[in-house]
Amino acid sequence: MFLLPFLLGFAAAIVGVAPPGLLNMTVAQLKVVEGQAKALFFSVGACLVVFFQTYLAIFCADFLHKNPEIIRILQSIGSVIFLGLAIYFFWLGKKKKKKKDEIELKAKTKANCFLLGILMSLLNLLPIPYYVFLSIWFSSKGWFSFTFQQMNALALGVLSGSFLIFYLYILFFKRKPDGSPSFFTTNGNYIIGTVTGFIALLTVFKILFN
Repeated sequence: MFLLPFLLGFAAAIVGVAPPGLLNMTVAQLKVVEGQAKALFFSVGACLVVFFQTYLAIFCADFLHKNPEIIRILQSIGSVIFLGLAIYFFWLGKKKKKKKDEIELKAKTKANCFLLGILMSLLNLLPIPYYVFLSIWFSSKGWFSFTFQQMNALALGVLSGSFLIFYLYILFFKRKPDGSPSFFTTNGNYIIGTVTGFIALLTVFKILFN
């Protein structure tokens, strides 16, 4: 059975990626500052990593389910990374603004945007425990089994759902027609910093009170 695991992965990705987060906020900022093409290259790079993260989560689901301390270690590492990213983006936001108050992203070419998407997605460890939990839950409901075909279907569903959300963010955020800087253009780094800081605090809270 291919369709059900694909739809499950697709729905899981939409639920997980749709809320404002590090990757989709960066996609939106790239669209406004650098243009749609570079935002798309970033999205492809990020989705490629998400695909392999999903595979890793599925392969390790049974082992991680029996060893919850490993998930706590991953969460601890993720909280430190997100806290560092929050500080970094707030620092970028305080830097002297360029002409027209545009925030400069260090991604001048499409290839750099693709690599930036890969790097930032690699730093985002939260999808691994997320898809570990979901794959185990889907399996317990009889909707998914750890066969090669269904693992492919679930991972492809996650890939498709993630890219769809990134593309919707690209479509939604637009530069103002008069060319003046938008709110997101001038405050994008603060928004991303706030989101990553919130994720770091949420992860710490889960570690302390689980």
